[in-house]
Amino acid sequence: KKENVDKYHSKEDFSGKTVGVEKGSSSEEVAGNEIPEVKLNSLSKITDLFLELKNGKIDGIVSSRVVGRQYVIANEDLGICEEVSFENSEKKVSCGIAKGNGDFVEVVNKVIKECQDSGKFDEWIDEYSQKAAEEAE
Repeated sequence: KKENVDKYHSKEDFSGKTVGVEKGSSSEEVAGNEIPEVKLNSLSKITDLFLELKNGKIDGIVSSRVVGRQYVIANEDLGICEEVSFENSEKKVSCGIAKGNGDFVEVVNKVIKECQDSGKFDEWIDEYSQKAAEEAE
C-alpha cells in the first residue's frame, strides 16, 4: 500500500512478512529464494494478489515491474518500493521470427536495445497503462 512504501527499502525489510506472488511464476522463485524468512502467499491470479494487498492480508507483492506499475497507475492507494531489487530478477522474453531472417532479427534486437537504453519502454508502459486505467473507468 502507498502508505507503507517508506517502510521498505530492501528485500530484507520483507523478512518475516507475507508477500504475494503469482503461483508458478519467476517472481515466486525469486521471492522465495531471496527474501529471508518470507511467508509466500502464492495465488494463480495476479488480480487476486492485488485484492489481498488492498485488503491488508499481505504486506506486499513481488511481480514484474510492468505489471506492478500498471496496477499502481490504476490504483492510487498502491505504491512501488523502487529501492527493492532482486539479484535474479531479469526475466527473459522472446518472440518468434521465421528462420532465414537474420537481418531482420538484428534490426529487431537493435531497436529493442535502443528503446530499453533510452527509457522509451518505461514511458510507453506509463502512458498506455494510464490510458487503459482511464478507459476502464
